[in-house]
Amino acid sequence: MSTTITCYGGVGEIGGNKILLEDGERRLLFDFGKAFGRYGAYFDGVFIKERSTRGLLDPLALDLVPPLRGLLRDDLVPALHEDDVRIQELAPTGRQRKPRQIVELENEAVDSFWEYFRQNPPHTYRDLRREHALPVDLVLLSHAHQDHISDLEYVSPDIPAGSTCLTAFISKVLIDVGQAGRSGAPFINPRLPDAQGLLQSARDQGYVARPWAFLDGEPRGE
Repeated sequence: MSTTITCYGGVGEIGGNKILLEDGERRLLFDFGKAFGRYGAYFDGVFIKERSTRGLLDPLALDLVPPLRGLLRDDLVPALHEDDVRIQELAPTGRQRKPRQIVELENEAVDSFWEYFRQNPPHTYRDLRREHALPVDLVLLSHAHQDHISDLEYVSPDIPAGSTCLTAFISKVLIDVGQAGRSGAPFINPRLPDAQGLLQSARDQGYVARPWAFLDGEPRGE
């Protein structure tokens, strides 16, 4: 068993630190931050912004986030065609007057989305899914600057993070004072497709907390 280090960002640039360390069956990811230079080449945050309703499509297509299947959130896989969406109508119950719709993405649509990035270089596609383990055992965060934690919002909330207490709390504060609709690192707001296949916040589901390990002991004080 060999030890390998793969850098998916942070090489020859400021920010975007994403370093995967593999040793036998163990996988540790060091940071998952935003690449400011590459990001700024496409978005200015004022006149040109990300299309949040398209989920992973823009970050992967623009090579801002590596296409690592299993690591990235399933709920951010977008519908690329109308046929990708499956709609089920439920009859009104109680005081409801209109049928309620349950909209889901077809399984074939998810596979075809990832197959596109597997076949189209220069994307560094890799399927990290494992049958009896998480795709990555832990994401170790060095500190709470955006170029080290920001892209963790794309990572499945099942995958735990580890940091100092201070880094964890700052990550939470960044959500509290951040832009509306941004899911952040310690808490994820799930997305669901609408009838047109655009991803919307699942408002009735609440936020999902990411497992988080405090590496310098339990927090103290209020």
